[in-house]
Amino acid sequence: MEQIEQRKEKAAELSSGRHANTDYAPKLTPYERKKHCSLCNVVITSEVHLFSHTKGKGHQQAVRDGSSIQGRELSDEEVEHLSLKKYIVDIVTDCSVASEGQAKDGEERQKARKRAKKLRTRMNARLQRLVKDLLKQLQGQETGQWANNKVSGLDRTLGEISRILEKQNNADQVAFQVGGGLLALEQILQVITAASTPSAVPRIPLKSLCAAVHTYYLACSRCPLNSAYVLFSNKIALLMDLLHHQLTLYVPDEDKSIFGRSVNKQVFDGLTTGLLQTISAVLGLLSPPLPEQGRGDVVRICSPETKTKGSAMDSFSTRVHDLLSYVVNMGLIDKLYGCFLSVQGPIDESPRMSAFLQQASAVLHGFCRLCFAVTARSSSSIFDNKRQDPTGLTALLQSTELVGVVHTLYCILLHSYLPDGSSQSPQEPYAAGVIQSVLGAEGLSLAYRHIISSLLWYCSQHSSEELLHEVIICVGYFTVNHTDNQNTATLRQEMSCVLMATFIQLLDFCELSNRFPRDQWDSALQFFLRKQDQDQEQDP
Repeated sequence: MEQIEQRKEKAAELSSGRHANTDYAPKLTPYERKKHCSLCNVVITSEVHLFSHTKGKGHQQAVRDGSSIQGRELSDEEVEHLSLKKYIVDIVTDCSVASEGQAKDGEERQKARKRAKKLRTRMNARLQRLVKDLLKQLQGQETGQWANNKVSGLDRTLGEISRILEKQNNADQVAFQVGGGLLALEQILQVITAASTPSAVPRIPLKSLCAAVHTYYLACSRCPLNSAYVLFSNKIALLMDLLHHQLTLYVPDEDKSIFGRSVNKQVFDGLTTGLLQTISAVLGLLSPPLPEQGRGDVVRICSPETKTKGSAMDSFSTRVHDLLSYVVNMGLIDKLYGCFLSVQGPIDESPRMSAFLQQASAVLHGFCRLCFAVTARSSSSIFDNKRQDPTGLTALLQSTELVGVVHTLYCILLHSYLPDGSSQSPQEPYAAGVIQSVLGAEGLSLAYRHIISSLLWYCSQHSSEELLHEVIICVGYFTVNHTDNQNTATLRQEMSCVLMATFIQLLDFCELSNRFPRDQWDSALQFFLRKQDQDQEQDP
């Protein structure tokens, strides 16, 4: 028995780290059987907890106050020994007590779930009530200016809905859509079409219309279900019509030689930018259904005929094809082209113009991404010049020199005006041959190379690896498999050196392997290596 007691004490000493050196680290693994300090009434769950408790001033002082040896104060070792032998004991678990505790915990969790369900129901009820209020406010206001009290009520309702949707909870967003919220917002926004001149005053104040557009954006932002619903219910056509109407008011039809010079700067106000932001949010979440999804979420919100006609991918492709063809033929992209051409200098002091251009670029990117998604079935390579684009988007990008985005970049970065219209390639390439031909055209090629040179100079003066990577990717797509562009990519010696240094640093291929084909990457790298050798030979 004495040996057993000694072993218990030895085990307790090792558990507490009594004789451990400074390199010893107690374990955090929970004890199979918890310990209890009867002196301090503390439950100890692990070796770390035990070590911390027994070494604590409170516990040690309590042991000294409760025990003494012939009137002298206990040493630290005696306190520790007494603690482990007398006060630290294993907890004996009663199965019946444990089961009662588990049952109590289960009841608490069930009550918490019920409370959460009631709160969710109450929140949905509040959202549905707000939608009903919104629909009620629209009744009896078919003509004439809205009274101030009606406008105040509308703003208040839209503000409450926006505060709920700002949390971007998909359940709230879908509940808003199912309750008729998007329909109510459409009725509000349709008053935009009544204005026939830029100076016309809408029946609903511009501030309230901007609030309605922002609410529409919040209902679709990061919500794939609502975005797909907007596409398949054809509500996106109304958004395109509203945007086209706004652009038509401020961007007059002109001869292409002077296109963009008479754009009314009111086009950069919040309403048009809000429409662009909403459309870009919807387009950014649209993607073709995966083969294994079958008739998944996208099909469930499609129109009834898609349940019997073709697959989910066919339905998606048809909708996107019709949308892009509609956008091309209605002249929406031509109007955006005029807006980009209207930029003639830096926009540092024009935050509204900057926001407009950013959202317009996002919309163009969404169009290109969807076009690639529906045309990639015949060929998955962006370098396939035989790819067919029945929507007409590719041809329109070519005729408008990529919608004037390169022109805008040139004027913003180089602070000067470029008479010829130009543009920027989309963030993701979808028709490399067309983009290379447009950017390699005489005049535009020089502007594009100046843009790249300016950005490379900026990256050499400031730490901006993300921007530098994008510039390198743009140069790569500009030159790969295109002899004419490779020959004109002499650029300048200092630019070539910067490019070479960057390429050598990125030989590990980094994240670019998913964005640039490996074989063509190697080909482009060899080209610039040869270019560096030529520059060095020409250098006196």
